[in-house]
Amino acid sequence: MSSSSPASTAQSLSAPQVGHVLELLEVRELAPREAMRQLDELSGRGMFSESQALAIRILLMQDPAEVSSLLRASCEDDDGLELVRSRMVHEARMTYVRG
Repeated sequence: MSSSSPASTAQSLSAPQVGHVLELLEVRELAPREAMRQLDELSGRGMFSESQALAIRILLMQDPAEVSSLLRASCEDDDGLELVRSRMVHEARMTYVRG
């Protein structure tokens, strides 16, 4: 396998795709298998290409500390980047409050 990140080896993700990935990341926290099932369902409906689905599957197995930078690298436009920024800031706040 190459040394580049899994997110960067796939096609870029559109803002709607990024939104789905962020939802999958939330589900993963409580139900990892359900997140994978939902990814398969979204892929089956054509939301993600085969290579994107593989990269997302790998992303879902990454350490949460690495996910934000990997996902930002996959965004194809500023709308996707803004989704990642706003959601990750929210997640950081929730982690701080719970911690």
